[in-house]
Amino acid sequence: MLRGGVEVCVCDVAHVLEVTVSTASHHLRRLRAAGIVTGRADGKWVHYSLAATTAGELARQALEAASL
Repeated sequence: MLRGGVEVCVCDVAHVLEVTVSTASHHLRRLRAAGIVTGRADGKWVHYSLAATTAGELARQALEAASL
């Protein structure tokens, strides 16, 4: 979902992964702390995208390699 370069709502991540919003939010916060994703609050939801950092670039490359 994050590979497309668009922001993804935590609620959409939770739906796709079939987990609670709380669980998805927890994991995305950890990815944010590691510098892999960035988050932007929009009302009660947070939208995430891959970070434009070295960690984010590594994640992007790993996602592309995994889809081959």
